[in-house]
Amino acid sequence: MTKRIVLPLVIFAAALTGCDTLARMKDTATATAVDFIPRTVDKKIGELASLQAEATLDSVPPAAHAHLSELVEALLRVVELPGLKPTFRVTNSNMPNAFAFPNGSIFFTTKLLEIAQTPEEILAVAGHELAHVTERHSMQQLVTRAAFTVVLNFVVGDVAGLADLLNTGSSLLNLKFSRDHEREADAVGVDFLGKAQLPHRGAAAFFQRMKEFEESNLATQETMKYLSFLATHPQTDERVAWAKNLPPDTHIKVPEPQRKAFAEIKKLYPLPGKVPAQK
Repeated sequence: MTKRIVLPLVIFAAALTGCDTLARMKDTATATAVDFIPRTVDKKIGELASLQAEATLDSVPPAAHAHLSELVEALLRVVELPGLKPTFRVTNSNMPNAFAFPNGSIFFTTKLLEIAQTPEEILAVAGHELAHVTERHSMQQLVTRAAFTVVLNFVVGDVAGLADLLNTGSSLLNLKFSRDHEREADAVGVDFLGKAQLPHRGAAAFFQRMKEFEESNLATQETMKYLSFLATHPQTDERVAWAKNLPPDTHIKVPEPQRKAFAEIKKLYPLPGKVPAQK
């Protein structure tokens, strides 16, 4: 292995040993270390980890997956993930959430689809989750968790062993991204929407809707720990303010086929009460 590859891995390992000076290099070193892990590892880990979410698919109408895939189709055309094929599916849960695995398997919960009231909101979440995959945030979190052992496995060329090590005992469903990762996913997701000529205004609406859900469930701590958009990440108020400060995009419209796909989703998962008319 060349010095060019070994050096960032050594820096990464040292940063995790507790040295105060090098600890500040942790995030950068982690991302650099992940750059040298092939995407085939992302694929293997993602395929294994997504089995838990897939266990609920039998209770989800096939049409739900099809309509969600149609709604986000334009986003997939602007995302480059060599060797990976992102997919969008629905998993049954009473918690509003969305999560992405390293192989590009992205799941929306039925509760999130119920709460969302516009296609723009779904598209904003989709862009955010795709960004987690392209920026390899799950891999960075897993590498940080496994620390020095990961570096040693990779340095000796044991890629298969690395994949097994990262997957063993690690539930990606419970993995929490850092606040910086969430901020980066917000920004990159908006960039994806722009490239796909789709509006980003759904981000502010969705964060506001999640804030309202948060406030109505404050007494349920068990509920809050599952909301990856909330408790352990940038405060909801901060994200609402950030999204509202994005450049206006009222001139950008969601294409009619995608609006129809969203309407079909809402037939399956209607929100109690009146859903606002689409503009």
